[in-house]
Amino acid sequence: MSPKAAIHLLTESIRLQFADTSVQIVELAPPAVRTELRPGQSDAEHAMPLEDYVDEVMSVLESQPDATELLVERAKVLRYAEVRGDYA
Repeated sequence: MSPKAAIHLLTESIRLQFADTSVQIVELAPPAVRTELRPGQSDAEHAMPLEDYVDEVMSVLESQPDATELLVERAKVLRYAEVRGDYA
């Protein structure tokens, strides 16, 4: 299981635990983002510029305040790969 899949399952579990409270659990599922977290990723052409990622996340938060999962457009191709049949 990938780390992102594990975080997704953990988030779903925590959301169920807090379902009857005022706590809102929101999962942020990023694509590759140009940061220094991984060596070389800050220069990776395939990675999304950090400023663009933050801007899009804030836009999604403003337009979907009750969302349980925040996905920028670049993350959707990975998030829905299994549904499309691209990934088992």
